[in-house]
Amino acid sequence: FNQAASGPNQQPVPTTVSGMPFFVATGPLPVYNFNVLGNELLWVHGPWSLQSEGMVNFVNRTGNLSSLTFYGGYAQVGYFLT
Repeated sequence: FNQAASGPNQQPVPTTVSGMPFFVATGPLPVYNFNVLGNELLWVHGPWSLQSEGMVNFVNRTGNLSSLTFYGGYAQVGYFLT
């Protein structure tokens, strides 16, 4: 399964690989509804910076299929040279 990013910070679409690969290849999911929760943090003090984000996606599938939960996040630390 290949994919390419459709643009910055947008949902990837299945095509030729040219961006970040999928970490979980679920294939098509029959979904009734879903809820996304997220939080962000940004801190800057002098030349130092800290940024992070966390998200959780609760997916309710159609029929008698069990619900799914997907987690994601990142953190980065920076130092401004100028």
